[in-house]
Amino acid sequence: MVSSAVRVRRRLTAGIVAALLCAMQAWGCDTLEACLARYPEVATVGAGVSVKGQELAKAVQAYGAQAIPGLLKLLENGTLPVRTLAGYTLRDIDGLGPEHLDALMRARRMGDGWIPPAIARIGTPEAVEFLINDLRKKPQAHTQVTGALAMLGAKAAPGLAEFFACVEHCDEDAFQAASSVLYDMEEEAAGVAPRLLQIARDRHYALQARQYAVRSVGYMRRHAEPYVPQLNELRKQDPALGSWVDEALTGIGSADALPALLRQLPVDAEGALAQISSLRTNGYSAGRTVLK
Repeated sequence: MVSSAVRVRRRLTAGIVAALLCAMQAWGCDTLEACLARYPEVATVGAGVSVKGQELAKAVQAYGAQAIPGLLKLLENGTLPVRTLAGYTLRDIDGLGPEHLDALMRARRMGDGWIPPAIARIGTPEAVEFLINDLRKKPQAHTQVTGALAMLGAKAAPGLAEFFACVEHCDEDAFQAASSVLYDMEEEAAGVAPRLLQIARDRHYALQARQYAVRSVGYMRRHAEPYVPQLNELRKQDPALGSWVDEALTGIGSADALPALLRQLPVDAEGALAQISSLRTNGYSAGRTVLK
């Protein structure tokens, strides 16, 4: 007698096979090799990927690990459009492992913009270090690199926190890029809050670096609530960080953010009300002042 679990697995397997056959038929390729052979025909010039390219990539991704060797060959030897489509395919494919890392890093060094998420899927310390260094070399927010680092979560958070350990000749773009990733990580970044606060307290580091470190603690939202007392103490110790502490407290959703928001109310009512609203129940005590 067949168990229900076996029947479910059979249905899932049948569904995957059906989807794969459908995708192959749509592209007129009944084997993986035939699908890969269509890449030069479908690949388009430029950094983007056409709708046809996306559909072909999806068909090849259904093969999982079986497709990776062929895609790596295209990534290594193909024309620029073919390499672009191969990189796009690899970024979302299952089956990547440490044995593929060197080839992916070579492709990234050659300028492949789609590869960072594929490197993140491997997730080894070497992969994490490579992506951290990649961001340092070209610090931009909302890119494939920052998206890849956000995928890595707690694995990448310590390296990102060190972006703020800057003494001089600091790059604000690097601060913005690192903090944007920590924002996307939220809870998974909470483990580096103590390091960020350590940097913020140390006047050896540049003031701007310390300010962004404080802001990044707020980007962890409610997961940084245990650090509210340390943020309040930081405000007392260093007035230059006061407004940044207030911003962090608002991001966390702490009631301790209210005094600053109420002072802001006569100056920027719309902005202050929106932030008070974001505090939810922690903003209730502002009711009387808001009504006035």
